Amino acid sequence: MLSSGNTGALANHECAKERERYSSVDLTKDDREMFENSLVALCAGQLLPPNLIMSEDFAVMIQAALDLGAKYSKLNAKDIIPYRTTLTVKMKAMADRAQADLVSSISEYVEDELVSSTADAWTDSQRGRKFLAQTVSYVDEEFCYNENLLGVPHCDAESATAPVILEEIKSNLAKINLDPNSKLHYVTDDGSDIVCALKQEERTYCADHCTNLLVKKALTLQLSKLNLYGPEGEIILEKIAAAVSAIKSSRLNSASLANIKGKLKPFPKNRGHQIVFRSCIPMLQIVHNNYASVSTV
Repeated sequence: MLSSGNTGALANHECAKERERYSSVDLTKDDREMFENSLVALCAGQLLPPNLIMSEDFAVMIQAALDLGAKYSKLNAKDIIPYRTTLTVKMKAMADRAQADLVSSISEYVEDELVSSTADAWTDSQRGRKFLAQTVSYVDEEFCYNENLLGVPHCDAESATAPVILEEIKSNLAKINLDPNSKLHYVTDDGSDIVCALKQEERTYCADHCTNLLVKKALTLQLSKLNLYGPEGEIILEKIAAAVSAIKSSRLNSASLANIKGKLKPFPKNRGHQIVFRSCIPMLQIVHNNYASVSTV
């Protein structure tokens, strides 16, 4: 399972020295609540870890602010800085309210099948972690575009198979009380894991990724000579694929053909309804360079 992580691993952790807490002024509950909420907003708004609030440097900064203009008489900054568990609980409550608002605003669009979802996965090679970002978006009656990030869970890269990714995508929907089987239109890149995970879903190839590939292909001379994506290119690929299959299965022992057989890679398999054309380039080049021998097979 992909996991966003938790603090369970810290259950047996012991800090070198506990922070001293003492108060020279009795704050009212409302005043303390006000300050805690401002810290929650800081962590949530800037994607800062609650551990930052527990740091000595943060306490020094707050102390300087209190020294310059405290509402009360001088306070020790540590008196009003809550523990990270307090912030975590408050951030969770804020997230729950945001999810409730999202469900309330998006439910009718889901019923009308007007909601789009994006799913993008990438790997952190240094840590060996696989990350998955998923969003849901729709255009409201005021023609305003609304997009919401559902989360960025992660897991060990080697265990992030297509079924695991699909399960996490469905789980993200369930977390906001949306039917995991809701008919959403997915927009993704051409990553094999995402394509495989969503092979039974309605899916569109991301226009940004498509444009990027088109520009890249247009600037690469050897790929621009033949339009592999057009009907003519498809016919050529099919014919050459048949020739490659014949060569690979041939029992002819001529030296030239044996040499070609060793160089040729099998024709790429289909991925859904899409052929991986990029894998055809080496095959086409080898066939072209050895056309005299191949043409008679």
